[in-house]
Amino acid sequence: MPRIVSPKIAFIPFLVAFALLAAACGSSDTTRVETADGSAESEPAGGDSEDYAPGDPTDPADDALPEGPIPVEPDGGIGDGAQPLPGAEEPVDDGTWHGAEVAETNCPGVEWQRVQASAFSFSVPADFVDNQAQGVDSEVGIWTGGNKVEVTYDYGWYSGNLSTMEGAVNEPIDYSGIVGQQTVIRDMPGKHVSVYFGQVQETAGEWDKLSLDVNFTDPADEIIGRCVVGSIEWNL
Repeated sequence: MPRIVSPKIAFIPFLVAFALLAAACGSSDTTRVETADGSAESEPAGGDSEDYAPGDPTDPADDALPEGPIPVEPDGGIGDGAQPLPGAEEPVDDGTWHGAEVAETNCPGVEWQRVQASAFSFSVPADFVDNQAQGVDSEVGIWTGGNKVEVTYDYGWYSGNLSTMEGAVNEPIDYSGIVGQQTVIRDMPGKHVSVYFGQVQETAGEWDKLSLDVNFTDPADEIIGRCVVGSIEWNL
C-alpha cells in the first residue's frame, strides 16, 4: 500500500530551503546553500554577480575608481624618497631621481633658470640674483632671492658638508652613479637643505668635491630647497 504524505508536511522542506537561500543572498560572504535534494551549492555574495579579470575594462566596479593623475602631496610631492610624479618622464639612469625636471615637476608654479657651472648645472628660481662670488682655491657661487633664501655652492678639493651639524637629518643619494648625501636641518633659525658629493671628478690626484646648500628661514621654503638640490645634472 503506498505511503500518503500530507501536503502541509511536504511543504515544510521547501520553506526551509527558501529561507536558507534568502539568507545567503543577503550575506557578504560566499554561503553554502542546501538544495531540495540535499546537495550543497556555493552562492557568491551578490547572488548573480560575474567574475572579472583584473583590469577588465568591462568591470562595472572600475567606474568607482578616480580618474586623472594621483593627487600631489601637500608639500608638492617632495618628501623622503621623492619620486617622479605621474606624467613625469622616468630617468634613464639608476639611482636617485635628479635633474631639471625635479624642480619643474615638484615645484609647480615656480619659474626656473639654469645655472651652468664647470662640472654641473642646477636650477634656481628665475628672480634669483647671481652675487658674482669669487673663490680662492675652489669654484663658488651665491644666488639670492626673496624671502631670505640663499643658494650657495663650493666645488673643489676642500668643499665641506653640513652632515655633522646638530639636528641634521641625512640620507644617501646617487646622482647618475656619483654617490653623495643629502642633509636637511630644520631645528635652527637658519634652516638648510644641502647635498654633498665627496668624489665628483679626479684632478691631479685629488677628488673634486661638491657642496650645494640652500639656506632659508621660513619652513615653507624647504620645498624650494629640495627642488634646487634635486635639480643638479653633471656636465662631465
